[in-house]
Amino acid sequence: MTVLFDLDGLRVEGGWTSNDTDQLWRYRSTVDDEDAGGELVEVVIDLDKAGYALTDDRLTRMPRGYCAGHPRAELIRRRTVIARRDLGTGPWLHSAEVVDRVCAAFDQLLPLASWFVGYVVNDGDDSAP
Repeated sequence: MTVLFDLDGLRVEGGWTSNDTDQLWRYRSTVDDEDAGGELVEVVIDLDKAGYALTDDRLTRMPRGYCAGHPRAELIRRRTVIARRDLGTGPWLHSAEVVDRVCAAFDQLLPLASWFVGYVVNDGDDSAP
């Protein structure tokens, strides 16, 4: 999970990125699974309702072995899954309230990180989200 600060204000993001082809294969096969993939869909829906958006790092076509009409095609086409939310600016940014807002954001991102740790990232793998 990451906190970014620039002229546009404060932004939080979290999720999964990896250059490991085994992890990418595990990610896609797990999303293909009805139960585990359905869990990720619910996590993404909850994040969307909370104001997060997924970054746009995905293939234009489905990877080999998956049909274009797959119910979770949007997730299977992804190479990374990063949820991002702009917290903006305001007087709170220069007060202790910023800590509360960042902690609340990380609490919202925790189910996403937990899904990846539980299903995709191997034990002992140092690329965990």
